[in-house]
Amino acid sequence: TIEFTRAPDRVRPEIVVVHQPGSVQAEIRVGHLLQGGDVDDWDALVMANEVLGGGPPGRLQQVLRDALGYTYDARSTVQRGRRLGLFQAVTAVRTDVAAAAVEEIIVQLEHLRTTALPSSELADRAGYLVGSLPRSLETPQQVAGEITSHRLLGLPAARLESARSRWMALDTATVRETASLRLRPEQLLIVVAGDATVLQPRLRGLGEVSVVDVEGRSLTLADLVPGPPSEAFDLRGLEPTVLRYAVVAGGIARGEAVRTLEPVEGGWRFASRIEAGPQRLEQHVVVDTVLGFRSSESVLEAPTGRVRVYAELRGDRLRGAVEAGPASTPVDLAAPPGVTLSDGLELALWGTDLSVGREIRLPVADLQAGTVTEVVMRVEEETEITVPAGTFPVFRVSVNGRDPQNFYVRKEAPHVPVRMESVTRPVALELVDAGGR
Repeated sequence: TIEFTRAPDRVRPEIVVVHQPGSVQAEIRVGHLLQGGDVDDWDALVMANEVLGGGPPGRLQQVLRDALGYTYDARSTVQRGRRLGLFQAVTAVRTDVAAAAVEEIIVQLEHLRTTALPSSELADRAGYLVGSLPRSLETPQQVAGEITSHRLLGLPAARLESARSRWMALDTATVRETASLRLRPEQLLIVVAGDATVLQPRLRGLGEVSVVDVEGRSLTLADLVPGPPSEAFDLRGLEPTVLRYAVVAGGIARGEAVRTLEPVEGGWRFASRIEAGPQRLEQHVVVDTVLGFRSSESVLEAPTGRVRVYAELRGDRLRGAVEAGPASTPVDLAAPPGVTLSDGLELALWGTDLSVGREIRLPVADLQAGTVTEVVMRVEEETEITVPAGTFPVFRVSVNGRDPQNFYVRKEAPHVPVRMESVTRPVALELVDAGGR
């Protein structure tokens, strides 16, 4: 016989964060083990789960999607096994609201356990469950699967025929009492995959938090703080430059971009203006001659509104604001040595010796997300690429982070980008012309 490890006897939810640096989305799994599926009150537990999140009109969907706008989908399930069962709630939300979403799942679970269930809600959910039963028994394979499941649980196959009448006979008191007995908030294991630098501080109020990487290795808070750049940069040999690009989306030119590098006292100002359709983005970042960040500003004008983001380095902190319409959110981030922004990330490649396999690591601040993460730029291969400005021998440099990209940079110094493309979206900048001022 199979011996199952005894589940931890928790008295408070346990939270595990799977660190995915720079992620703006968080995947949430909340659940705990149940008794085997041959218990007498399983029908009532199924119905309690239907009320909580078993289908589109469930409470989790009503609250997390319809009322709060956190997600497109939120559901819960109870899975039946002979020795052990499983309760689980599942959703995906923005990283910044993940802790609030987890808290709301716990609130809804407790509400189901302790508050009288309206008879109209029970009737609605029972009707939905009964109505969906034929769809789960449409094929011979589905029928065989259900019969096999019942036999493995030690239940008579004939129980399938009485499922409708058993569900419709349930009363509100029985469903609530079963939820109170079987669903245990203090036993929850909560797993959240996302950027731990944002998630860990916000989840601490809900339970004990541990952080692991995607391989399951334990991480400390110190591991989450990006270190200094992997090398020193020297931008003193650069020249003032104007680069003109075509904005390409889906293989079709949609606009233009102009990027300029011009000297300022003790450093450089790297500016960009991008116009594509009804959108216009202007941004600049000021750095010193070793790529040290000084200040930045970006302004996005779009049909949906205007967003301005600005910051400057003050001591060991980045301070500024995110202005979206009349709302203004302050920016106040700890700045590790050598921190930079993605706006000027490519400057790290311009004057650096490159070769296939070389990696450059930098701490990069995302002012809107309020995070600082390590970005890795890796020289993947030598190749050749044709753009409007001509055909160039290039290095392909992969760039991880919030918006993974590929930079195709000229093999000859300065290694300015010939093409910059998003990995996740069909959008790219292709060089049209390059020259000095």
